[in-house]
Amino acid sequence: MWFIGVPMAFIGAVLLGFPIYLVILMVTAEEIAKFIVSIFRFKSYKWVHNVIEKSSVNKKNKEDYLK
Repeated sequence: MWFIGVPMAFIGAVLLGFPIYLVILMVTAEEIAKFIVSIFRFKSYKWVHNVIEKSSVNKKNKEDYLK
């Protein structure tokens, strides 16, 4: 939001002189665009990483380990 939304709100409010409801609409449109991009990222599963290593303990040693 800081790199797109804030400058867009500044440009709309100060430089272009838009009324507050249009500035809010501009910032909301930026939030909707971020939501759409994040849905595609979420569905791609590129963010999923395995953080648990496979255990090298076999079944017999596992029983001894749990005692």
